Parts: sequence; C-alpha cells; structure tokens
Amino acid sequence: MKVTITSLELKGPLKFFALSYKAMKIVRQLKTANCIKFKKQGIWTKHYTMSLWNSEQDLRTFSTIGAHLEAMKTSKEIAKEIRTYTYDAASLPDWKSAKQLLVEHGRVIILFIFTANQYMFFFVNFVPPWCPLWLKAFIIQKTNESS
Repeated sequence: MKVTITSLELKGPLKFFALSYKAMKIVRQLKTANCIKFKKQGIWTKHYTMSLWNSEQDLRTFSTIGAHLEAMKTSKEIAKEIRTYTYDAASLPDWKSAKQLLVEHGRVIILFIFTANQYMFFFVNFVPPWCPLWLKAFIIQKTNESS
C-alpha cells in the first residue's frame, strides 16, 4: 500500500477560502476513488493531508483527473509552497511523524510567478539546507508564453 503526505503553505490567510472551496471538491472526488483512508489538518496558512492507497496506480489515477487535477493547475494562485512525500506502508502515520517525514524526505514544489505572461513551476527534489534551490530546480511546466 502507498501513503501520500502533503503540506501546502498558503500565500496568506485569506487564501484559506479558495483552498476550502477546492478541498470540498477534492474530498467529494476522493469519496469515489479507491482511497482506503484520508486525514487532513490545518491552521492559519499551513495545511496537511495524508491518504492511504491500495496501489500507486490508484493514487496516480486520483491525482491526475477531476477536481484534484484542476486544483493542481491553479495551485500557484493560493500556495507559495507545496511539499509531498509518498512511500510504502500499511497504515497512516501520526501527524508528528508525518510532518517529520515531509521535512526529511518531501519533494518541494515552489511556485514562482515571473513577469509578462510567463508562469513557471519549479519542482525540486529534497534539497539539503546547504544547497541553493536553483541548483536542483528544473522546469516542469511553462504556460502562457509570450508570442
């Protein structure tokens, strides 16, 4: 089985309303997916989720369709950082362990907005504190290119 832990840091406390709206749709989608167990927790600008899946395929199917996919596409509007970690386990961890796993092993998605109509996502694998982020960053998506 697969466990996925995610943290999302909002750009500001007022972005919570947009997050709640998107989360409502995602939870509705989650109820129809092959998810075994799901938990969420959050306060102010830091929010967490964790889910347990029978297989990596079930997880990937859920994350690449419907409300979850739409939320991922627009995450740059509300989040300044998203961190995720997926690993093999038979059950969900407690919150303290989950947060520690994210710090130690999580992949970071940093959302930057550039000038003109160019938007770029930088996807960064776990970066040690001593390593500058730009050394590990590579572009995974570029939209709205200027003509």
